[in-house]
Amino acid sequence: MKNKTMYLISGILIAVSLVIVLVFVLLPRESTGLIRPLNYSFENVELKVGESKTDFYQISVSNALLTFSVDQEGIIEIDNEHIKGLKAGNVVVCVEINHNSQVLTEEFNVTVYQDEYHLEIDVVQGGEFKDGSLILSSSICDFNIFIYDKYDNLVVCKLNIVSSNDAEISFLFRLYRLTTESSCILTIEAEEINLIYTISVISLY
Repeated sequence: MKNKTMYLISGILIAVSLVIVLVFVLLPRESTGLIRPLNYSFENVELKVGESKTDFYQISVSNALLTFSVDQEGIIEIDNEHIKGLKAGNVVVCVEINHNSQVLTEEFNVTVYQDEYHLEIDVVQGGEFKDGSLILSSSICDFNIFIYDKYDNLVVCKLNIVSSNDAEISFLFRLYRLTTESSCILTIEAEEINLIYTISVISLY
């Protein structure tokens, strides 16, 4: 009788032990109070103005809360789903990761660039440069020309400028001067980088 009782008690203990083991093995780890190890990685990103990127990080859990902040506003737009380039520049992104009472931080860099080269005209007097055209408010317009690379660095190169119609172009006191009585076309050649830009000049005066 004693042996039967001992066998019965042993059987019950073994059954209870198996149930406990199955509970820990089969139930989700979060349910049992165990914290899964949090693994993550963020990559440095390069993208063009207007371009978006989605696969810029990996994280081992799906319920972590990510908060993004940047050291310079206006260069990128960022959330959990994507990064979008707004203007050329470099920005450091700080990520705060919240998961199961853990708060971790990580940083990565984003570089936003323009086309390979782009031209800008800075008008001093006599008009404005708008949407790729030089709009005149006077028969004389003084301006400067700048060419930048895709990282928005100034490119120093020799420029040859030819004007159409009867317009005259001269270089005076480190400024270009356009003298014209009507609309015309400026052809700007940057020799060192082998590029030619065509600028419409619109007379509004």
